[in-house]
Amino acid sequence: MILTNCLCPIKVECDCGRLEFDYYNAEAVSVLEIGNLINLKVGELGGECELDGYVIDWYIDGEKALVTGVGDDPDIQAFHPFVGEAAIPVIGGTYTPVVRYIIWEGKKIFPTPKNCQYWCKLEIDLPLIEVARLNCSSTNISGSYQYRLTYSSTDPQSLPGRMIAWDLPSDLSIKYFAIQFTGYDIADQIDVYFRNDQLLTSWIIGRDAGFEFNSMPYEDSTIFEKKFVIELPEYEEGDFLKIVISPAVIAKIPQTNWRVDFKCLNDSKGFDCDFIPDFLREIDLSSWSFIFSEENCRREFRVNMVNPIPNWIHPASDHYWFYLYAGMGNAFHSQSIGYSFSNPVAGVNLAHKKSMSDIIYASYGFNLRYASVGNVNLTKSGGVYTWTFDEADDYNDVLGNYNAILASTAWSGREMSDSSNPNYYTYLYWEWRARPANCGDTEFTQFSLYFHHLSTIVFNDTDDKYTLTITPYAITNDYGDESCNDLVTYIDGLVRDLNFTIYRSDLNQDSLCFEHKMFCYCRRLTGVVNNIAQNNSAGFSVVARGYTAPCLPLNGTCVLSTALWYKYIWYLGVDITLTKDPETGDFPRDSEGEYEREPCENFILYSWIGEDGCQVSRANRIKLLEIEDGVQIYPEE
Repeated sequence: MILTNCLCPIKVECDCGRLEFDYYNAEAVSVLEIGNLINLKVGELGGECELDGYVIDWYIDGEKALVTGVGDDPDIQAFHPFVGEAAIPVIGGTYTPVVRYIIWEGKKIFPTPKNCQYWCKLEIDLPLIEVARLNCSSTNISGSYQYRLTYSSTDPQSLPGRMIAWDLPSDLSIKYFAIQFTGYDIADQIDVYFRNDQLLTSWIIGRDAGFEFNSMPYEDSTIFEKKFVIELPEYEEGDFLKIVISPAVIAKIPQTNWRVDFKCLNDSKGFDCDFIPDFLREIDLSSWSFIFSEENCRREFRVNMVNPIPNWIHPASDHYWFYLYAGMGNAFHSQSIGYSFSNPVAGVNLAHKKSMSDIIYASYGFNLRYASVGNVNLTKSGGVYTWTFDEADDYNDVLGNYNAILASTAWSGREMSDSSNPNYYTYLYWEWRARPANCGDTEFTQFSLYFHHLSTIVFNDTDDKYTLTITPYAITNDYGDESCNDLVTYIDGLVRDLNFTIYRSDLNQDSLCFEHKMFCYCRRLTGVVNNIAQNNSAGFSVVARGYTAPCLPLNGTCVLSTALWYKYIWYLGVDITLTKDPETGDFPRDSEGEYEREPCENFILYSWIGEDGCQVSRANRIKLLEIEDGVQIYPEE
């Protein structure tokens, strides 16, 4: 038996010159920004060692804080270079870089003797990096916020989870801390702590997040950019906030983009949730008007509010921060009426037009992020779109989707030649989604493609090659140009989309990350019907999106969804009391084409807001006004 006793370091001769960084930022604030480690001889570039890789340990206050490098060492947390948007957000302090080893000619070589390892005496000239801590005097952007940190990783092995510290002012002047966090497509998490251990808030933001507004971590996928405000606990000189950002907590994909903006706020303004009182709902019923607007294809009921809503989004308003930092805004329900701070008018619009009828869809797996087996490539060249599938399974899935559409009534009922027939405008809609090799949200492409049903579509699987080619077919709108006809408007838009698909620039893209959204659907338009509304409702409110400020929800708000709270100013409904002609769908007209009774002079006005300030059901709406042949019969005058 041979025993190997590996206790001795193995010294090698290496002339690597001086090891140093080709770039570093000596004045960075809360980020570590370093270029590559290079070898440099005095008077000439490069030593005899061509570095194939290296690992650097970074220490702060004697404790290891980060491991960086080049290569496949599993300890590496960030890969050189990390500059610009790839600079690493860190807690401020003095960072000491220590070269653990370099790789030269395939050998791992340490700068000091280690048992059983190669080593040589290396000349190392790496600086101490002073990283300033963030505080309420830190600024690097103008506008609503004062400081921005961004991180963008394109390396498949990077781990962009980061931690930073924000020092609170010694004069104790800051009451609120505003944050705007952007998670983009792949959801990232931000946690804010007071000192090190008191969690103040936690959010997961990004398009693949869920909906959670009752317990932390809160989640919101409705927007990829979230504003929220923290009311700070009582603090003392030397206290700070610790902010931890964790990447891809849903998708578990380490490559990601995120951006975070900060702002310190004093007590000069606040977040008073009683700033929208109930008396703003008072209506001047004597001011009503109801007219037919032919150019807008509708009847328009309007009535003045007694008290205008305060202009709380004006910078001079005491409540301006609700708008600026808490993400609160105004919302119209059902339609826009024109209500504003300078024009406090409420109202309802009732359509008078032709609308599309019996729109027939065929959709199988459309708009899902499809996990492909292999790569899918899309090219456009010479006016022809070509999908190439590396794997038969992906090809057969898309072919099966297409064959299902061919068997649908949406496809079988299409018109082949008569362009005056709405069925002629049947089309296929394809969604394409591509990502680069890193599979995160640092870059992705998604767009829509529209193809008329007469386009040439060919699937081919010969010689173990799997392709789909589509040659688009061009059309014009020969259906008509009638005003107040939704089908005319829709076909005009469809022609624009078809032409954009035909004339867009050539392209060559890969899915690479084994996901795409290329299943298609078919849509057939069969005609129009008269859409002459007899009733409708509309409202206006202040809207708060999730937990966006210290005192939200607003007093008297109404939760209409998991993500939105509404504070209604008004919500009205109008019912025309005449009976429509069942054959025409319009109100009865005489032989001259005039209305026998004017619809705008026969109606009931309702409020859809109950005593609690929230929307009620149709059965519980409250009658405010009734007009019959132009005469008010309720309330009695």
